[in-house]
Amino acid sequence: MSAEADPLVFAREALVASSRFAIRDLGVHYAALTMAGTRLAARRAALSEVAAIRIRLAKLDTAVGQKPGASELSAWRQTMDDLQLELVALSQSARLTRDQMRLQAEFSPLLRLIDVDAGTRSRHRELFGSVLDAVEAGDEDAAGAATERLVGDAIDALDALRLQADDF
Repeated sequence: MSAEADPLVFAREALVASSRFAIRDLGVHYAALTMAGTRLAARRAALSEVAAIRIRLAKLDTAVGQKPGASELSAWRQTMDDLQLELVALSQSARLTRDQMRLQAEFSPLLRLIDVDAGTRSRHRELFGSVLDAVEAGDEDAAGAATERLVGDAIDALDALRLQADDF
């Protein structure tokens, strides 16, 4: 595969070319949409549906080692994206779910850049677990707040990575 066709190279270039404002703006948009979906999911989801997502998340916890290869990281990101999408789908809003898919297609390549760090992956599993806890409890406010923490952590990590552009 040529460097021009490598999605990580493209994502790095896009991140470096982006301003702090642009990255934070993307994060605000992603957080707002995802928060709406998780808040509705807290109101509408069946416990068995949340449990199914939690089971997949638990399997993911052991799927990636401390020094994963590119294919493992790609699979990890794909699973995290799928879990987020499944959770938003529990909102029972086809429109929110479609919009989540579109926005995730833009945001996910950037998230792959921070997935390299084991600590970030661990934090994001834990934070996503907090979102699931809130949805399972039917607590819309806590689901929104947990989603905001998860996305905020990702945006902070992306911004820090953008500032380290010389290390790319």
